[in-house]
Amino acid sequence: MAIISKLLILQDLWLEKTFRRNKLELKERYEDILLLGKELSLHLLELFQKENKKAIDYNDLDKSKTLISELIPKFEKLFFEFSLEIPEEFEEDEVEKVEELVYKILEEYDLDEELLWEKVRLRLSLGENSGSSVVKKLFEIQLKDLEKSLNSFLSIEKEYFEKEKKLEKALADCIQADEELEAFEKLREHGKKIDELDEKIVKLEEKINELRYNLESRWPYEIYGTISKEKLYEEVKNEKHSS
Repeated sequence: MAIISKLLILQDLWLEKTFRRNKLELKERYEDILLLGKELSLHLLELFQKENKKAIDYNDLDKSKTLISELIPKFEKLFFEFSLEIPEEFEEDEVEKVEELVYKILEEYDLDEELLWEKVRLRLSLGENSGSSVVKKLFEIQLKDLEKSLNSFLSIEKEYFEKEKKLEKALADCIQADEELEAFEKLREHGKKIDELDEKIVKLEEKINELRYNLESRWPYEIYGTISKEKLYEEVKNEKHSS
């Protein structure tokens, strides 16, 4: 009986060890497919971004609309999902579903899996020394500067509105026709200044919203994660010299 009892204990230990090993292998499999999925999402988002710029340059509004309203949001959502942490508890069928999705996209867009794995390895090896950290920092600096400019413009606009009220009152208080004409002209000229300032504010707000989107969605700077800081600086420098 003692021998049988020991054998049962050994069997339980072996089963538990096998279960842990299988679970670990499954987790590594899950991590790998998420890395691949994230990389293919970034690859396609970068491609769609370039295609959209080209479509705008060639005034191909239909293509640009499709890219902006359908393809980019689709892969932005996938990028976010592939970037999530692996849950503590999961089943093999969950991993299989992700694998099925990733390989379906690879086939649909005729992507080279090994090339994507090379990009994954490069991204991991560069880490904080990649261009993504540079671009992220640039977005943050630009956002801070633009928000400062916007607050300044909004403060000026408030002063303009106060002056507009005074000019409107002055116009209403006019008695003589020549006084009324002069007051009206002042109000009209001041109105032009307000319109010009409003245009600047709208453009600033658009740029601020774009930068906030870039930082919140992450992929607009993460696409630079497979290039080193030095190489990115060199490319930017060369572009400035050639332009």
